[in-house]
Amino acid sequence: MEKRLVLFIILSFLILYIHSLFFTKKKIEQVKSPPVKEEVVIEQKSKRIKEKKGADFKNSLFSAILSQKGTIKSLNLLKFNDRKGFPYTIIKDNDTFSIFVDNNEIFPKEFLKNSFVYDLQSFKIIKRYEFSSNTYPFTINLSFINKENKAITIPETFISLKSFLGNDPELHENPFLYRSSSGIKKTKNATLNEPIDWVATQDKYFLFVVKPQMRFSSISLSREDVKAFFPKYSLKANEVIENKMMVYAGPRDYKILKGVGLESLSGLWFLPKIILFALVFLYKIIGNYGLAIILLTIIIKIILHPLTRKNFKMMKKMQAIKPHIDKLREKHKDDHETIQKEMMKLYKEHNVNPFGGCLPLILQMPVFFALYGALDKGIELRCAPFILWIKDLSLKDPYFVLPILMGITMFIQQKMTPAQDPNTEKMMLIMPIVMTFLFLNFPSGLVLYWLVQNILTIIEHWLIEKGIEK
Repeated sequence: MEKRLVLFIILSFLILYIHSLFFTKKKIEQVKSPPVKEEVVIEQKSKRIKEKKGADFKNSLFSAILSQKGTIKSLNLLKFNDRKGFPYTIIKDNDTFSIFVDNNEIFPKEFLKNSFVYDLQSFKIIKRYEFSSNTYPFTINLSFINKENKAITIPETFISLKSFLGNDPELHENPFLYRSSSGIKKTKNATLNEPIDWVATQDKYFLFVVKPQMRFSSISLSREDVKAFFPKYSLKANEVIENKMMVYAGPRDYKILKGVGLESLSGLWFLPKIILFALVFLYKIIGNYGLAIILLTIIIKIILHPLTRKNFKMMKKMQAIKPHIDKLREKHKDDHETIQKEMMKLYKEHNVNPFGGCLPLILQMPVFFALYGALDKGIELRCAPFILWIKDLSLKDPYFVLPILMGITMFIQQKMTPAQDPNTEKMMLIMPIVMTFLFLNFPSGLVLYWLVQNILTIIEHWLIEKGIEK
């Protein structure tokens, strides 16, 4: 049993290690907006003036530059920096939200502030940007207006949604996400001719999402461009159809995304969410995420202490009956079936559960994986410093100090653990070396958790062994 458990643990961490190297992480109904009243259109027309320059927008969360072509040239987040200390870039040197009709880009003939008019032969499109002063989401309102006194069908029209996301070397995931009737999917590139609820580009910690009020009819996703196609609207004489698009360009913060119905894009499953909320709560008290991880480890250790104490006593009992087990193996040698039967009798006589010692470690594993998920996707822990050389708990220790200390404490812990047989003891002593190697590229916050957990376990075993713990 212990050999299988050791192999299970090693394989579990090996999977995480490979993940860290290569892979590290309401359906919208179709709505037709009411036509814009004719007098409103006339009033807007009377106010429009021709301009040559674009417009800038800035709130407390992001800044954006709109070009005279009616596109967003750049969008930078003001609350987050990249690894070089500059504002984090979502859109860079692109003409994002440029409009194409029959595969040809069209350009506005006039605009006023954040409204742009694209005037074509039989119809026109008005694009209006609506920004908020204190939120990440903003709206782009597209009005398709029939200029004719007869019914027309708008030609194939699509909008470019190219962003700067997806270039992060830490992404480890497919850069595009979309939602259709078959659910949420991730891909590197795709062309889909089906209704799309929303389309997104992601990196490890940030998102660029466009969710139209009336679904896109199809999408084309590639590194070169992201194209979202509108249905070929049929408009009656002088009819207007509006399609509002909600745009989210910001962090993968669960609370913020939940507010706009996109919480599924946070990348966090149930347990990492709980761990992240706990860390954020502790951070608000002590002001350091490294200390929050240490305090959380102590709390978890206190909760699991009764099981650990029981486990240690069980191992002591196992160590006491080890001579009897050795005699059984010597007596029956290759008769494994008889050995197993006699061992079970021996366990029953001495009230020993050979599987009981696995429980504390098994309970630790979900916490470990949940913390890994929180560090891997939690925007709160991105660039969170600890002490001295640990400038970012979501990245590996640059000098491998924590992994080496963790390996040393694991070795000490193994030496303190009562051994059941020589083969198991050898495997357990090899484990610290294997684990040190695996942890070299893990987030330093995760290594810190395991290091503190080892230190607490050593202290705990010493207290129990000395009889100080009652």
